[in-house]
Amino acid sequence: MIFKTITICNLFSYYQKVVFPLNDPSKEKNIVLIAGRNGHGKTSFINSIKLLFSGPNEELRVGIPGSGRRLTSKQYLFGAPDLWEGVFNRKARKKGENRFYVAIEWEEDAGKVEATREWIITGKDSFLPIIKVRADFLRTGLEKEDAQNFLDERLPQDYIPFFYFDSEQIHKMMDISQNNLQKHMERLLNISQVDTARDYVGKIQSKWRKDAMVEEQKARLREKENDLSEIKGAIAERREKEGYLEDEILDLEDEIEDVSRRLDRLREGSRIGDEKKLKEERKKTEDEIEILGLNIADELSDDSPLLFNTDIVEKVSGHIKAILESDTGTQSDLINSFIRTLPANLFDTPPFPDPSLSEYQTNFYKNRLAQLLQAYKPIPDKEKSLFFFEKRRAVQISDQTIPFLNPVQRKTQLSDMLHRISQAKKRLIDIDLRLEDIPGLTRKEKETFEKAKKELAEKSGKKGQKEEAINELRLKISAFENEIKRLESDIRYQKRQVAVSVEAKVKDKLSQKLKEFFKGYKEALKKKRRQEIEEKLNAFSKKLITSHDQIKQIKVHEDFTLYPTDGTGTPIGVNSLSSGMRQLIATSLLWSLKVVSRKTVPLVIDTPLGRIDKEHQENLLKYYYPFVGEQVIILPTDSELDEEKYNLLRPHICQEFQLQNPDGESTRFNQKPMY
Repeated sequence: MIFKTITICNLFSYYQKVVFPLNDPSKEKNIVLIAGRNGHGKTSFINSIKLLFSGPNEELRVGIPGSGRRLTSKQYLFGAPDLWEGVFNRKARKKGENRFYVAIEWEEDAGKVEATREWIITGKDSFLPIIKVRADFLRTGLEKEDAQNFLDERLPQDYIPFFYFDSEQIHKMMDISQNNLQKHMERLLNISQVDTARDYVGKIQSKWRKDAMVEEQKARLREKENDLSEIKGAIAERREKEGYLEDEILDLEDEIEDVSRRLDRLREGSRIGDEKKLKEERKKTEDEIEILGLNIADELSDDSPLLFNTDIVEKVSGHIKAILESDTGTQSDLINSFIRTLPANLFDTPPFPDPSLSEYQTNFYKNRLAQLLQAYKPIPDKEKSLFFFEKRRAVQISDQTIPFLNPVQRKTQLSDMLHRISQAKKRLIDIDLRLEDIPGLTRKEKETFEKAKKELAEKSGKKGQKEEAINELRLKISAFENEIKRLESDIRYQKRQVAVSVEAKVKDKLSQKLKEFFKGYKEALKKKRRQEIEEKLNAFSKKLITSHDQIKQIKVHEDFTLYPTDGTGTPIGVNSLSSGMRQLIATSLLWSLKVVSRKTVPLVIDTPLGRIDKEHQENLLKYYYPFVGEQVIILPTDSELDEEKYNLLRPHICQEFQLQNPDGESTRFNQKPMY
C-alpha cells in the first residue's frame, strides 16, 4: 500500500480543503518529511489518518490529554465543555460550515483505492456520518459497514498503534497491560486467526448438536438462550449507567464538601439559632400570602374586568335595552323566525306538487326563499346605536350584564383579600429587616451564608437523586442476575434433555479433535513467531542502542513480554530503564513486528526522535527510517531535526512539506526543503 494523496477538510487545525500530493517512493528514497512547529498541524495530520481507517474509536476517545475519561463519539467529534474542543475545525464552525472529512487515495497490488470518511451536520444536536470506498477492482462503491470491513482488511483497528504513532509516547508500549499487548500482537502476526478458526469449529460443534435435537427441544433452548442474551445486554447497559452516575456522585461529594467547609467557617462565632424563629415566621407569612392569592384566583374569572368597569357595563346595558324596546329588534326576530320555519313548511310538508320537484330544485327554492326573506330584515339606525343584536341575543346579553351593574359584595371581598396580602407583604419586609440585623453576621456575610446554603441544598438534592437512581439500577441488576441464574439452570437442564444422534456424536468427537489441533497449532505458530521477533528484535536493537553494553539480549516470553537481560543472563527491570532507552526498545519491537508480519502499510511517525540522546538519534536516522518501510511519513519539528541530522536523512527523502498555521486554526503547507 502506497499513499498517493491525503486530503483533510475542516478537521482539527485544517480549515477548508487541504490536499497533500505524495510522490511515489523508491527503494533509496522512501521518506516523506512533513515538518512544522508545535501547534502547526502534525498531530492533526496523524490523527486525521487514524480517523479515516477507524473512525472515532476507543483509542482516540481515551487519548485526550488531561481528560482522564472516555469521551463519547459525539463528544470527540464536536467537543465536551471545558474538556475538549472536538475535531471539527473551530474556524469552520464559526463560519457556519456543515461538513468535515478526511480522504486518502492509495495504490495496492490490486489497483487504485479512494476512501473517504465524512460527517455532515444536520441539526443542532445531530449529524450524519458517511464512509465510502471506491476502487478500480470493485464493481460498485462500498458504503457503511461494507466500507468499514474493506478498511479493516487493509488496516485492522488493532494494528493502528503499530503503524501510526508518536515516537515520544511509544515507550508506553512497555507499560501496556500484558493481556492487551498479547492480544494486539497476536492479531498483527495472524496468530489470532487460529483462535477464530477454533471458535468457528466450536460454533459448528454446537450447531451439530442442535441439529440432532427434536424440534420442540431446539425451540425451547433457543428461546431461553435469547432470553439470557437480552438480560445480559440489559445488565451491561445498566452497569455502564451506574458507572457514569458514580463518577458524577464523586464530583458532587467534592463540591458538597467544599460548600460545607464554607458554611462551617461562616457559622463560627455567629448566633444562627436566633435566625430560626424569624425563618419560621417568614415561612408562615409566605404561606398566608399564597393561600390568599389562591382565594383571589378562585374569585376572579374571565368576566372579572366587568366588576371594575361599571361605567362600560351601564352604557352597554342602555344600548341593549334600546334594542329590546325598538321595533327594529322585534321585526328582525320575526323575519328570522320565518327564515327558520317557512322554507321547510313550504317544501317538506304535503301536499306536494305533481310532478314532484327534484332534490336539487327543492334546495334551490329553499335557499332562494331564505335570501328573499333576509332582504326584509330592518337595517338598524347606526347613528342611534353603537351595535345591533337580534332581540333573542340581546335578551341573553342583558341577563349576563345585570349582575355587574351593582357588584358591591364581590368587590368588597376582593378588596379585603388584597388588603390582607398587602399587610402580609409588609410583615415580610419587616422580618427581612430583622433578619439582616441578627448579631454575629454582617449583611454581606448573611448573603454569602444564604447563597452557600442554597448551593449546598441543590447539590445535596442532586446527589440524592443520583444515589436513588443507582439504587434503582442495582435492584434491577440484582433481579436480572437472579433471572440469569434461573435461566442458566434451565438451559443446562434443557441441554441434558437433548438426545444426540449417533451421527451428531461422531461430528462432536471430530470437532473436539479439530479444536485440540488448532490449540496445538496456535502454540506452535506462536512459538515460531516469538522466535522470529526475538531474533529480529535483538538484531535491530543492536543497531539502534550503541551507548552502552548493559543490555546484552532481549528475550520475548510466551505472552510477548519483553525481558532485557545483562551479560550474565540476569533480567533487567524494564521500569529501571530510562524513557529514552525504553523508546529505543519499543522502536526495535515495532520494526521487528513490521518485518515478521510482512505488512506493507505506510508508516506515519510524529516526533520521530522523541526524547533520546544525539547518538541514538543518529542511529535512528541512519539505520531505522530509511529501511523500516516502503513509504515512511515523518513529522518533525525544526528543534528535533536540525540541519546536521537533516543531512543524515537527506539521501532518503523523496518529498518535503513545510506546515504553516499562523492563527492556530488554518494549517496550510509549502513544498520546500527544511534547510
